[in-house]
Amino acid sequence: MRNRARRKACLEATGTDLHVYNRGVNRSTLFFREDDYRSFLDLLSITLEGSGIIILVHTLMPNHFHLVVRQDHPYDISSFMKRVCERHAIKINNARSRTGHLFQGRFKISRIIHPGSLLQLSHYIHFNAVVARLAKNPLDWAFSSCQDYAGHSRSGLVTVQPILSLVGGQEAYRQFLNDYNPEQSDSVWKYLLRSPVT
Repeated sequence: MRNRARRKACLEATGTDLHVYNRGVNRSTLFFREDDYRSFLDLLSITLEGSGIIILVHTLMPNHFHLVVRQDHPYDISSFMKRVCERHAIKINNARSRTGHLFQGRFKISRIIHPGSLLQLSHYIHFNAVVARLAKNPLDWAFSSCQDYAGHSRSGLVTVQPILSLVGGQEAYRQFLNDYNPEQSDSVWKYLLRSPVT
């Protein structure tokens, strides 16, 4: 009951940053080919229109994804994620002649209250591919918002200003990435995910 009340509070929150994430059932693959990643990013972009959602940060990994969002109205994120994940599951199931659930239950969500935590979370999310040894540098991973933050891309998918304003702009964010401390980042990450709402 407590988790249900906390999840409801997250889903009803407006003007607050929300960390949304999910992974494949039994930690299985969500994105098999480059086209799967790009298709999911396209789904995010298409579904954003009129959704009441803005995306601040994202990364897609082979078996999970992370989003940081803000919503205009209560439960906007619920309908947004339902549309995106259902369409992605149908696409993958059809393409791979598979049946059944693709995602491990409903998405998890938590509120990010403190601006410093938001900044650290963006940092950790952008380093997911480096930690997983899929890239040597976060800017090398094509399926995250890191290039938007460093000024190397303008995908139109993410709204970067709220986080860039916390650190002092794109150049400062690039330095922020260069100052990566895995031990500090892991500590912040464990704190942020200490009580995820499922």
